[in-house]
Amino acid sequence: MSNTLSIPAEAIAAVQEALFVLMSEAAEGLSQALSSPDRERNPDWFVDDRRRLERACALLDTIGWDVDVIASEPVEVDLARYGEDLREAIESYLPLLETEEEEAEASDRWRAERGKPARKEQIVREVALLRELAETLEQGPGGASHE
Repeated sequence: MSNTLSIPAEAIAAVQEALFVLMSEAAEGLSQALSSPDRERNPDWFVDDRRRLERACALLDTIGWDVDVIASEPVEVDLARYGEDLREAIESYLPLLETEEEEAEASDRWRAERGKPARKEQIVREVALLRELAETLEQGPGGASHE
């Protein structure tokens, strides 16, 4: 029996973006370690960020990489394997998305002037979906489905 979390189809694009943010943070950490003197004597400097990058890629392999492909089905994620990484990705991305939400009206006016579609409704929806997933992850196995 494994604990799984069902990521709703409408939340997958937001989770993908959260994982890309996590990958970016891990890559930045690796880059910092690479530019440090004595890096060859300190392989432990690479361990955490390498793990974060590898796990984010593995989770994207599970849910899909292409943000332009609209998911029509929820995706089941193994919490024992990916729960911590998913939580970390959401925690990294949610503040960025919340800032976008605060600035959405001004941003949408700017977008409208350039003939681009508004994004506020989408951002508000993604914030709500990610908050709900974060709450489910905080609840632990009782908040997720059991298989």
